[in-house]
Amino acid sequence: MLSFKEVIHSIQRNLKLLLRYSILSFKDITEYKFTFFSAMFFVIIGTLTNFLTWKVMLGNQTNFLGWTLPELLILSFATGIYISIVECLLGFLYLEEYILEGILDLILVRPINSFYHIILKGINMFLLLRMFLAEIPMLIFISIYFKLNLNWLNILGFIFFLTISSILVILILSIFFMSAFWLGRNEFIYSIHSAFENYINKPLDLFPNVIKILFTFIYPLIFVSVIPTKVLLGKLSFTQLSSYLGIIIILFIIWGFIAYKVWNKGLKRYEGGSG
Repeated sequence: MLSFKEVIHSIQRNLKLLLRYSILSFKDITEYKFTFFSAMFFVIIGTLTNFLTWKVMLGNQTNFLGWTLPELLILSFATGIYISIVECLLGFLYLEEYILEGILDLILVRPINSFYHIILKGINMFLLLRMFLAEIPMLIFISIYFKLNLNWLNILGFIFFLTISSILVILILSIFFMSAFWLGRNEFIYSIHSAFENYINKPLDLFPNVIKILFTFIYPLIFVSVIPTKVLLGKLSFTQLSSYLGIIIILFIIWGFIAYKVWNKGLKRYEGGSG
């Protein structure tokens, strides 16, 4: 068992690694200034267009199947935040490349958790900037524009559920990207995930039960959009909140165990084949 000093030292190493890859990513995306600022400009334009599209589509309607315009807008931009978090930390997408180029060997000999290292190595700061410069400001604007009465407890609950569910999806996707140890190319996995993203900014609680079960207990996308939105707006009772929290904890345990097993089996196969 690690001593307190060793735990602190491990945390410091991991934070240094996070800082290092964040700086490298930021330098990479800002190397060509015109390209960077053009991309950010179009991100902001796209964000405003998304807002206006929802507003025009609903027009004077007060609600859509029980969802009001501000609720649908929050759902849409909460989805944008989720996508930014997940794609920013989807380092296992590049596992095949790391295997073929021998980068994985260098990662494995470092005195840092290799699973964590791979996630951080693929960090994309552009997506975090998009989140902080476009999606979060738009959520704040929506709250002010529609005069939503939000309290700090609900805001913290929104952040918690959105963050923890995004991490859970990263964990699930990472497991499937580990198929690179056996199958090699795994772009099709990312394409399947991208197809599912088309559903996230929709009110998933209105779908048939079989779809709700899929997106709650198997591929828990309902936790990255619908649940955070309802938490923010205070639309869930304490019993419902407790139930959803219990589900997400159980899912973390299950998928965490699967990730541990698949990762170790993959490493054994990789090392057994001499990389």
